[in-house]
This record gives sequence, C-alpha cells and structure tokens, in this order.
Amino acid sequence: MAGEVEDLSDLADRGSDQPGGAFSLDGFEPAHDEVRRAGSFRRVVEAMDLCVSSRMPCSIVTHVNRLNARDLRPFRDFLAEHGIASWQ
Repeated sequence: MAGEVEDLSDLADRGSDQPGGAFSLDGFEPAHDEVRRAGSFRRVVEAMDLCVSSRMPCSIVTHVNRLNARDLRPFRDFLAEHGIASWQ
C-alpha cells in the first residue's frame, strides 16, 4: 500500500527525543475488533511490531471489559512475545 512505513530506525536513533509508540489494544482480535472496528486489531499489531523491530519502545493500553477480562493473562503473554515495553 502506498504510504506505508516499513522502518522507523532513523527515528529510534534520535534517542530520548523519541518517546516511542503507544497504542490501544483491547484484548485479542475478537474482543478488540468488537470494541473498536473490524480489522483494527491486525493494524495495531502491525504498528506495534514495527515500533519494536525499529528499536522504539512501545506501550499498550487495554480497556478491561466483559469481552477480554478472562483473557488478560494470555494477552499479557502475547504482548511480551511481541516485545512490548509496558502495558496499562
């Protein structure tokens, strides 16, 4: 797709001026897409993976609700596997 960013390394190289990325991710795909919109889970995961692969810290904010409350531990593991720096 035109305009897609593939590498953020030069931003990461700027050091402390660059705060990193922060994204809302409200659980796994079914829960997140129901709260947000269809397809948004995959877009957020792609963006957070891009930040991490570019050595930029990445944070996730999760709205806990009835759709995701039972999946918080496996979701924490999912975020750790993706190299997320912090989770709220």
